Amino acid sequence: MYSAEGVVNAASRLHFGLLDLPAHFGRRYGGVGVMLDSPSTLVRWHTSAEELAIVSATPLDDSAHCQVGALLDRLESHIGDRLNGRIEVVHRPPSHRGYGSKSALLLAIAEAVYRSNGREPYHDELARLSGRGGASGVGVHGYRTGGLVLDAGHPARTRLGPSSLGRQSDIPLLAAHHAYPASWRIALLDLPMGYVLAQREEVQLFSAAARSIDSREAGTSIAAAYHQVFAGVASSEFELFRDGLHSLRRNAFKRIEVASQHEVVRQSLTKLEAHDGVACSMSSVGPLVFAICRESDESAIHHIMETATEHSSRVHWTFARNCGLTS
Repeated sequence: MYSAEGVVNAASRLHFGLLDLPAHFGRRYGGVGVMLDSPSTLVRWHTSAEELAIVSATPLDDSAHCQVGALLDRLESHIGDRLNGRIEVVHRPPSHRGYGSKSALLLAIAEAVYRSNGREPYHDELARLSGRGGASGVGVHGYRTGGLVLDAGHPARTRLGPSSLGRQSDIPLLAAHHAYPASWRIALLDLPMGYVLAQREEVQLFSAAARSIDSREAGTSIAAAYHQVFAGVASSEFELFRDGLHSLRRNAFKRIEVASQHEVVRQSLTKLEAHDGVACSMSSVGPLVFAICRESDESAIHHIMETATEHSSRVHWTFARNCGLTS
């Protein structure tokens, strides 16, 4: 019999860009992004005397299945006792498309395991045990803070590679976070023709980028993240934010990520950017494209919808989530 239950509702995220892969300025990576109100990862937990069981409404892919198994091993070793209870993954966004769904899934399951075993979860423990944050800290920090997240990366000696490798390391240094303007709407365009990169291809992309990104590009990205994107959000200056987001897209790793995607992704970004009231980019390695505009700007909203129709993409409208984990 189940004696207690609850839910963990973990936000997806948009990743605006990694700032300094080669560590030109003393730290590797650094990143900026925002947490989304929807779509989200919903996990339900139940206490039970039975050995822990995890079920999912949609099957986990091989990568997620392996990472969840490794997570449970780490949790059992850390807690020091047999894990009990029942965990149900009710819904989650698709993997490998730019939503940060793997980080949300692993963090939500870790939180649910703690709660179903009568333990109070602490964010830094969850973040470390999740195995995420090997490159970007947006997902692991945003899980707690919500809103816009800016992280200062890892020490320069950190080994190169995407967070999907699941390396055990300290989580990235949180530089700042701030509530996102409530009146800025976010459109998600998940283009059906976009490429889904395998882990091996991501690793190759990281290696190539580390050799080709010079200090000028890295410096431009860092300045855009701090002085334009973060400042624009904190002051609700949309044009400043827009210019910074577009600068990030044209420099350093985001430039390389966009170049590696299907032509239709690049075409949609070019079309979206033609409207002054639209800020746009691609999340992570894609293929998820996003466009941000003021809620009151009907012309910008029409332009986004027209672009989506032209590129055969459905649009999911949402806002930022400015609170952390809801459980």
